[in-house]
Amino acid sequence: MGGDARRRSRVKRGARLTRERVVDAAVTLADESGLQGVTMRALGHALAVEAMSLYNHVTSKDDLLDGMTDRVLGEIELPANQDWRAASRRRLMSAHEVFLQHRWLCPLLSTRPGSSQAALRYREAGRGVLQDAGFPEGLIDSAWHTLEGYLHGFTLQRLNAENEANASGVTAEFAFGLDLILEGLVRRKAAPAPRAP
Repeated sequence: MGGDARRRSRVKRGARLTRERVVDAAVTLADESGLQGVTMRALGHALAVEAMSLYNHVTSKDDLLDGMTDRVLGEIELPANQDWRAASRRRLMSAHEVFLQHRWLCPLLSTRPGSSQAALRYREAGRGVLQDAGFPEGLIDSAWHTLEGYLHGFTLQRLNAENEANASGVTAEFAFGLDLILEGLVRRKAAPAPRAP
């Protein structure tokens, strides 16, 4: 059973209301209707409760969005025990796939960067593999911003495209550009450090 189906089945069972169920239901609503469909009234209806009772589990709409972001970022694969290039490629490919599955997340992150535990783990994993591979600190920053900029820029362009190509073709295009960036970082890492003036 896929992640979306699992969330929907949990929402429909009528189990005791918890923060996890509220966040799950909100993610399902966003996946089906976009963020504009995530209102407290719609969320209460999906959970068969009064909208005001949701505030026992989320303090505000911002808190709900943070919970949704945390939940979906947690779906991204963060490879361990791989060389930096393979780990970076798998992380970015996984993030791209998750962003396409949850189409609302990438636009949301462009306006409110995640500060949750999942967002911190994601950043630490991406930067950590570069640090462990011996990248100098300045190059780690540049590599991180280049890779994340490519991920978000390509994904947003894909989501905004009027005529959507098949998913496998688009994934191949994303992988092609990602491999070019990684090849460039291989060369930059191997290059001698510039001499101070």
